[in-house]
Amino acid sequence: MAATGPDKASAGSQALAKAIERDDPRPLWICLWGGVNTLAQALVDLGAVHSAGEMERLIAHLRVSSISDQNDADPWIRREFPTLFYVAKPSPPNREEYYEATWTGISGDMYYRNGAGAAQDRVIGIDGIEHVSDQATIWRWREAYQNDFAARMDWTIKDFAHANHNPEVVLNGQLCTGTLELTADAEQIITLDGAGSKDPDGQKLHYKWWIYEEAGLAGTHGAHVTIQGGDSSQAQVTINSPCRANWLPLMPCRGGGVVHIILEVTDEGTPKLMTYRRVVLKVRALESVPPKM
Repeated sequence: MAATGPDKASAGSQALAKAIERDDPRPLWICLWGGVNTLAQALVDLGAVHSAGEMERLIAHLRVSSISDQNDADPWIRREFPTLFYVAKPSPPNREEYYEATWTGISGDMYYRNGAGAAQDRVIGIDGIEHVSDQATIWRWREAYQNDFAARMDWTIKDFAHANHNPEVVLNGQLCTGTLELTADAEQIITLDGAGSKDPDGQKLHYKWWIYEEAGLAGTHGAHVTIQGGDSSQAQVTINSPCRANWLPLMPCRGGGVVHIILEVTDEGTPKLMTYRRVVLKVRALESVPPKM
């Protein structure tokens, strides 16, 4: 924060301030990889010309995502603007927790030698070993987002015909990017259909249906389902029980359950690109039949 204050505006902070003041109802995402005091300077300058009420209105549509606290600008922003939507893993000024930041999962843990952290997704790493950590949560999507980033770089220098583009996925007849929510009963079989999906570049598509076991478990428990045809455009989902077999042994499973099913569609371009659709399947509670474990 020593680098912020009156008359210390930079080209970056001025651009941010201008974007924040723009009359646009859409959320403005600000991704902080470094230079958090650039945002702090923008907020300082805006606060000098706007009332407190106007500032609340301006920051209401901001969405800030930071890789980790890197200096005192991060906690200053959160302290001065407590209603600001701000995603980060706070760390102390001495940086002793810096290596635990979730972002270190982007390129791997060999350098930081971490991986214990907070238990999140369970993922098989490139070493063939099962890892459970907040870094592993990111590993799951590593190939997809790295290829997506590479393709976006291509889009800045190549015309449409010479660049690769993400598949357009149709799920149960719907061409969109939203979540499909379904409700069903135990022992029911439902069909999930990706037919109609296409690639803008005319490439062959590959399908993969998989269960995202860790998703959706806040305040509820996972349902037990099995998938047939997981590598084809159409999958059959058998609903076995509202309760997943590996639910915590000392916490009885009662009521309905939920399971998130992901459709992953991949093309054959360079770099190959993935498009995802999510199905949130809610399984109704069994009234008299005990759950199958």
